Amino acid sequence: MKIKYAIGYISIFTAALIFAGCNNSSSNIKTNKVITVERGPLLNSKVVDASGQVAIEIGHGKYAFYKNILYPIQANGGYIDVNYNGKIDAGEIKNTLELRAENGDVITMASTLATNKSLSLILENSFNLSKDDIETKTPKSSKKIEAFSNVVYSFCIQNDLNTSEITKIELEELIQSFEETLNQYQSDGKNVAEHEQEIMDMLPLFPIDDADAQVIQEEIELKYQENKEDYEGFIDDIIGGYKMDTGEDITPPFAQESTTTYYDGEINQEDHDINNPVYGEDGDDIYNEDLDTDSVDNHVPPFAQESTTTYYDGEINQEDHDINNPVYGEDGDDIYNEDLDTDSGDNHAPPL
Repeated sequence: MKIKYAIGYISIFTAALIFAGCNNSSSNIKTNKVITVERGPLLNSKVVDASGQVAIEIGHGKYAFYKNILYPIQANGGYIDVNYNGKIDAGEIKNTLELRAENGDVITMASTLATNKSLSLILENSFNLSKDDIETKTPKSSKKIEAFSNVVYSFCIQNDLNTSEITKIELEELIQSFEETLNQYQSDGKNVAEHEQEIMDMLPLFPIDDADAQVIQEEIELKYQENKEDYEGFIDDIIGGYKMDTGEDITPPFAQESTTTYYDGEINQEDHDINNPVYGEDGDDIYNEDLDTDSVDNHVPPFAQESTTTYYDGEINQEDHDINNPVYGEDGDDIYNEDLDTDSGDNHAPPL
């Protein structure tokens, strides 16, 4: 069933203005927007709001609800994109933890524990995590959230606990580890993907293999195409609006159009763009900005060039000779040079 999308992307700022002017009795209802689910980014997760509405996966751990969101929201299952490349590869980790949020634009380990009121106070007072940190920041955008996420995740995996089972005492015991991890992350010069890989290598986890990765990735791509068809215009509108608001392109890698062109034997000046090179088999741009004719001249890749080297056939005329295009004999030397003024080979003929 195809659903015509007519609402359009509504930015967080616009949504705030709309709801500030409305007398809606429920503060837990929000307009449709992008939700980031990040432990590392969770791909192929099921993200659901309190009404049972399932969000549409966009890409890079971003999900969008077609209708207004009723909080709390929850993410179950999915796979942790350990290397942050936006697709399922061998080495990704299956997510086994429940992740939740009572408000905001993100679902993280911090937003999950903040749904417990007693734990929420510890986050604020002992971990120095603000409301803004919890509702808008992810491990990728905040070193504090990254350190908190990795410390708590490690604790859950090592002790076979789900997020809902962590107690106040256990959380308080993680404060020192959090502070040490945060100091490390702020000084070691490594990015979030490198830290993610270190954590996953350290824990008793079971990364998926190539075969499983391919199956899961195909499922994601198929569902994406189905959603593009069923919710006509919605995904493109969300991607465009999100990029306009944040500058970030959340188009999944498999849906991005390639701009690389490969040599097909005919290249015209107007087709060439130095920012979009045309590659030959040697990997170099075969057509550059200095070329002002419709021929490929020496910009044709080596495999497509015709040889201009001539070999001795017993007869050489002065007019055939070009010092820039030598005629070689068997000894490898030019047998006909610029001093020759007759139509015979004379001593310039090869030894044969």
